[in-house]
Parts: sequence; C-alpha cells; structure tokens
Amino acid sequence: MSLLPERMVRVARNLPLTCSVAAHQWQEDPYVAAVRVLRTLPARVVRRLASAPGSLGAMASGVVGTDDELVRRLDRSARRSDVGAVRATRVALALHDLPGARASWDLVRHPGSVARGRVTGARVLAAEGAVVAALDLLTDPPRRGERAVRRALAGDLAVLSPARDEDVAQGPVDDRRAETPGPVLHVVTNALPEVQAGYTVRTQGIAAAQVRGGSAVVVSPRRGFPVTSGRLDAPCEVVVDGVRVLRDLPTSLPARSDEQLAAEIDTLTRTVRTLGPRVLHAHSSYLNARVALGVRARTGVPVVYEVRGFLEETWVSRGGDPASDRYRLARSSETQAMLRADQVVTISEGMAQDIRARGVPASRVTVVPNSVSDAFLAEAPDPGHLRRRLGIPDDAPVAGIVSTLNRYEGVDVLVDALGRLAAGPRTPHLLLVGDGPERAALAQRARDVLGDRAHVVGRVPHAAVREYFAAIDVFCVPRLDLPVTSKVTPIKPLEAMATGRPVVASDLPPLREIVTDGVTGWFAEPGDPEGLARVLSAALGDPDAAAAVGRRAREWVLEKRTWGRAASAYETVYRAAGGAG
Repeated sequence: MSLLPERMVRVARNLPLTCSVAAHQWQEDPYVAAVRVLRTLPARVVRRLASAPGSLGAMASGVVGTDDELVRRLDRSARRSDVGAVRATRVALALHDLPGARASWDLVRHPGSVARGRVTGARVLAAEGAVVAALDLLTDPPRRGERAVRRALAGDLAVLSPARDEDVAQGPVDDRRAETPGPVLHVVTNALPEVQAGYTVRTQGIAAAQVRGGSAVVVSPRRGFPVTSGRLDAPCEVVVDGVRVLRDLPTSLPARSDEQLAAEIDTLTRTVRTLGPRVLHAHSSYLNARVALGVRARTGVPVVYEVRGFLEETWVSRGGDPASDRYRLARSSETQAMLRADQVVTISEGMAQDIRARGVPASRVTVVPNSVSDAFLAEAPDPGHLRRRLGIPDDAPVAGIVSTLNRYEGVDVLVDALGRLAAGPRTPHLLLVGDGPERAALAQRARDVLGDRAHVVGRVPHAAVREYFAAIDVFCVPRLDLPVTSKVTPIKPLEAMATGRPVVASDLPPLREIVTDGVTGWFAEPGDPEGLARVLSAALGDPDAAAAVGRRAREWVLEKRTWGRAASAYETVYRAAGGAG
C-alpha cells in the first residue's frame, strides 16, 4: 500500500477526535481557535491577512509579530465603542497579550450590555489567575453564551486544586500485573517526533539510553496527543530511536479538563494491566503525576515523579500574578504530587533545594541533570555548506542560540548586544534557531537592529541540529533573571558544548552548574545588553581562545553529562521506589 492511502486512512480514523477537539476549542473561544489556525498557515499568507480590516487583521498582525501595528489596531478598536473594546480584549487574550487585554477591557463602560461582555470579563480574570472570581462573574445557571466558558473554568479550577485523598491515596489494590516485571512506563505531556523542545528531547534521551541499556521502555503521552497538536494523521503507535510511543486516540475528548484527567487515569490503568510495568515514571507537570498516582491507587505500581520545572513560575514569567489563586493552587498541587510520589527526580541542585524546602525528605529526592544523546559523541560536522546557504560570510564570527523562543530566554537582550558591536570586516552575525511564542516578534526585532546580519531559521529537525550548533562560534544563553530561570537548567547549552561550542551565559545559579567561567565559557549579567556586548566582543574577537574553551566544554560534557550515565542513576531511583527490575 502506498504512503498516501495509509495516511488518509489514519486521517479518517482520527476524524471524530479531530472534530471533537475543534468543536471544544471553537465553543470555548473562537478567537483562540482562529489564532491557532493562523499559526499553522505559511508566514506569507498570514502577512497578507495582516492587512485585512477588523479582528482577523489584528490577529494576523499579532501572529507575524508586527506588535506596533497590533497595538494601534487594538487601541483604535477599543476606543471606538464598548463592542470594539470587547473584541480588542478577545484578540489580545487569544494572542496571550495580557497587558493589552486588560487595557482594552478597562475601556468597556457597560460590559453587561454587550454580547459576551460578561464572558470576556471572566476570561480576563481567568487569564490573570483569578479563576474563582471569573466563575463568580458568570451567572449560575449560566446564560446563553456562558455555558461553555463556565464549564471550562470549572474544569480548570478542579484540576488546579490539589487532588482529593480518595482520588490518589493508596487504597485497595486490584493488582493484575504480570509476574515478570515489565517495562518502565514514562507518563508525559507530549513526545517526539511531533513536538521538539527541551522537554521531549530529555524524555527521548532518557528512554533511548534505557533501551540501549537493556530495559524495556514505553512512553505514554497525554490522551489525544498528537491530534490535539494538529497532527491529524497520527498513528496510534510509533517507534523513535528504539523507543516505543503509545498514543491514546479516542473518538472524542471530554469538554472539561477534570473529566479528561479522570479518563486518562482509566485508560492508563488499562494500559498498566496490559503491560505490567515495574514503575510509572511521570514527568512534569503535576497533572501527569496525578494520573500516575491515580493508577498507583488501583494497581500498586510505584510512581517516580520527575520535576523538570515549576510551571506556576513559568506562568508568572509571562505576566501572571503570584498572588492569584491560579499560582497558589498550582503550587500546592505540585507540592502534593511531590509528597505523594514514591521518589522524586529533578534536574538541578537549585530545584532540589526548593523541593526539599516543600517538605519532601532528602532521601526521596535525586538530581539527574540534563545530558546529551549519543549523537553528540561524534565530532561536529563541517558547517561550511550551511553557512553559505544561510548567507553568512566565511570569515564572519557568529553568535547564536538554539532554543524555544520564550520571553524569559532574553533573546532581545542578545539582539541589542550584537547591535552595539561596531560594524567592520569581522562584524558578528546572529543565528537564531527555534520556534515559540516570541519568534515572530524576535525575528522582526533582529531584522530591524541587525539587518542582513540576522539569520532567523525557525525550528529544525533534531537530527539536523548539530550542524546548526557547528555553524555557531559562540553559543549564547542570555536568560533573564526570573524565578523560572533561577532554578531550571536548559538542555541546549549542553548540546552546544558537546559540539565544541563555548558558551556565553547569564550569570544564574543553574547555569553555573554547567558553565565554568573562563574554562568552558563566560558569564554576563542577565538583562544587560551592554555587558553582554563586552563579553561577546572579547569571545568572538579571539577565535583561537574561543576554540580552546569549546574543546574543554566538549570534554567536560562527554565525561559528565551523557544519558548513558544518567540511565544508571534512574535504576537506583526505581529500586528505591520499589520498582526493581
């Protein structure tokens, strides 16, 4: 059978699930649904749509990163009338522009008189973290147009709140596991090959190393993935570098997130009874841990919870309020999951300190730092062809970053720093590789500041990423100093170091765990483009010294930070949890 018919069969099989997901998204918020569609379109198409009048043009402007035009459009619309202000608020919320949404909503004088006005106010409150107040703003029973939003908010509040004892406590166990211990079952949010980010690369690195070490391994993403991420032809099972990934693709998903969580516990319980895993290895966030703990209550399989970040801090870094009930409840739920797991793994010493401070005994907390895959053991490829294809002169020094482009990564600081370096025959170029919420805005800023010295590539396949690392002379990690960056160690600097690249990083505690100043890289003050420019000027101005630092960086990573070494640490953790092989 040819590839096209097989793909069409999968699309047809997933069609009921696709329709279910689309219907829920449209009922809950058609503006968000529209933005998601715009993000899937080619950039040239979205740029043309940005010239359209009304909400469509405004949303397209936001997607392509023309922030000034977006602000002007929203402000004009909001000042025109209450209806215009509500629409401007909805557009800003769909684009995750919380300050813009609040500014537009504050111009609404009579929200109750505008269709969906009360609903929009509830959305603003929920986005700011005041989920309880958002529910209180809606009528009970809900009026026309409020039902889907009230349902969604009630579900969100339920999963934000710590789990009830009867949901996850160890109770009567219906243990139907096989007599011979089965695989390690990784419970994750998403996975390769559809989603490429630090989260999925770490999962794959761990699982592939375990497979090479002789362990049976299965990865289980959240229910509905990857159809929920737009991969409509997804098969129910794939094998990635020897790692088996099982997808649960039902015909429909519940409308409420708490109902979805309950369904995931049911389906994972059936998977556990079929596979007989020796341990459930749940990875951030606490929702995955809660599913695993619910399954443990039914089957007795021990749970290891791997805390890779504090997502409530990530939310605050994007403008969330740390005094809100969303932050408070999410933090409490994360802490509860850590306390109830049999063992806890985390990725940095700073995070381990935070976890112990929440009451988790030190004997149950293990640090398994980020590492690199075997692909990085080989020498770096020759980047000459890639640099020529990108239009980078052979003798031009290149500062670069490969990352998920979130605001806290501080890429704008890097752009401004390079803009301060004087033009000349060896003027540095910027190579920016990756995707994320800030990509469009950063691409525009890089072009404005650096002109043809900016090379914005977007996401590349992980198999090709080593060539992009090799095209960079100095790898940059210009993270801002925020709670989310003060504890979490990124994985991409390690991959760059393994490729022989020296690193210029913000002077933050987790980055000090992987970079030694003057030995494997250099530090600059976070958020200071002037200081970063001085460090980059020195690093890029002496290619021989930078190459020597890069060689030391590679030696350190290959000695200390490979997933093969990490796999043995996990075996110790599993035995401590009661999941010995």
